[in-house]
Amino acid sequence: MKREARRLSLARRQTLLAEVSHRAAMLSLANALAEEARSQTLAERSRDLVRAYGGRSQANDGEALAQTGRFAAALGSLAHDAEQARADASQQATWHVEALGQAQTKARRQSERLEEARAAYQDAKERRLEEPHTGRAFADPRRLARDVQSNEPDPPSAENGHARTAQ
Repeated sequence: MKREARRLSLARRQTLLAEVSHRAAMLSLANALAEEARSQTLAERSRDLVRAYGGRSQANDGEALAQTGRFAAALGSLAHDAEQARADASQQATWHVEALGQAQTKARRQSERLEEARAAYQDAKERRLEEPHTGRAFADPRRLARDVQSNEPDPPSAENGHARTAQ
């Protein structure tokens, strides 16, 4: 029964670890999806600003035109970087989806193992109750003596029809 109890305890710990791993995978996926959405929004806004500033021709002199061009180029670079960040976040989200699937599979297997360990423990417990003279109980002489004494018939006495002989 000790073996089954250890197995049950181990299965409980492993199930807890699998659940923690599953939660961590869900959190990582949520973070990757949120980062992808933020990067997508930033890229779209930056492209919109590039289009808005790129079509401007209200510059009075060359310096103002150059400054508007530099600003539009910086916005274009920002849009490009944001698009790259979105692509990276998308790849990470794909990886996290796979990791989440693995964590879910592991958690499900651990739950099944936990149920098996519980059933094995319960079976061992029931067997021990049904067969008291097996395993360690039989090896313990005090318990064996106590069990044997409780199973012996009552000693002869005047009450149960046997007369004592006087000495």
